[in-house]
Amino acid sequence: MDYQMEYRQKLVTPQEAVKAVKSGDWVDYTVALGFPSLLDQALAERRDELYDVKIRGNLIFGPIKTVECDPKREHFVYNSWHCSGYERKLCDQGLCSYIPMVFHNVVPYYRHFIKVNVAMLCVTPMDRHGYFSLSCSTGTSKGIVEQADVVIVEINEKLPRVNGGFGDCVHISEVDYIVEGEHERLPEVPVVPATETERKIAEFILPHIRNGATLQLGIGGMPTVLGQMLAQSDLKDLGMHTELCTDAYVDLHEAGKLTNRLKKVFPGKGVAGFAFGTDRLYDWLDDNRGVAFCPLDPSTGASAWICTDRYPRKAPACGRSAAREDSWISCWVHLPLPAGRRSSACRPPIQTKPAGSIRTSCLISRGRSSHRPVPRCTTS
Repeated sequence: MDYQMEYRQKLVTPQEAVKAVKSGDWVDYTVALGFPSLLDQALAERRDELYDVKIRGNLIFGPIKTVECDPKREHFVYNSWHCSGYERKLCDQGLCSYIPMVFHNVVPYYRHFIKVNVAMLCVTPMDRHGYFSLSCSTGTSKGIVEQADVVIVEINEKLPRVNGGFGDCVHISEVDYIVEGEHERLPEVPVVPATETERKIAEFILPHIRNGATLQLGIGGMPTVLGQMLAQSDLKDLGMHTELCTDAYVDLHEAGKLTNRLKKVFPGKGVAGFAFGTDRLYDWLDDNRGVAFCPLDPSTGASAWICTDRYPRKAPACGRSAAREDSWISCWVHLPLPAGRRSSACRPPIQTKPAGSIRTSCLISRGRSSHRPVPRCTTS
């Protein structure tokens, strides 16, 4: 196949590409660094031609021109699955509608329930085999592309090319239009300094983490400072299996702590759904064979928490059921509640949380799978 010829046939200007959008359409911008700024600008320029175009995105750092050009929302109606700081400000102004959901269910939502007329997203330049990397937006992008009637990719030459387990790229045969253009540097999310309270929480968590633990570290002061503490600790052979990859993992890698050696799922590789942070993080991710990006449902779903079996243990009883010794356990780092505040209420699981616990932004997983789900406890 002559992929370069196919590329040239599908290459158009942003203004030509957005002609695919019609009034009443559902348009998707995917997530975070996948935001197609050139296409968004071209679509905004068509404001007076279009009405009731619904746009979905999430964790977009902005500016979103289609939103800002239409304060009455007569032409474009923007919706977010998960709000960035910029999108929260849009919500406060009545310019963004929040869609409630459980984040790792986004891809299944698209596969089973959601209509996508036009998907627009940023990707890396095409490789010689005809593939575009979905880069740091892999988590949800593939599921959106698969459901779209029209797929438009915007080449962002500054995106890191990530390696994946699966679902990390789109082939030129799946693409309808290709757009090129100059981009500004990738948006950076600076490392947030920890407050004294967040530092104390991290100090409480640290002694409970053992050699070989697999970590999910979120964004914010507490998980960041915990990552720094882990990097300075005596722990070894830590693993990464996370929804969001942040600079904390770079700290662990540079300290020689992040080996992923003891993981049973993707052994030797850290797993992530998407990423944003500083240029230091983007440089680390670029063509890094030690990190595999996957769609969010397998990255964060219960079936994925089979990461290490070095420390099997029983989960606490909850209502009528308890985990067996060989059941998988997703061990959430938690702060114990005062006595008497344990609830016996149970509901079908997504992950197993110990009864009488408070979830923080950090998650540790260990255990092995018997493919027997364990009811989840709630707290009052």
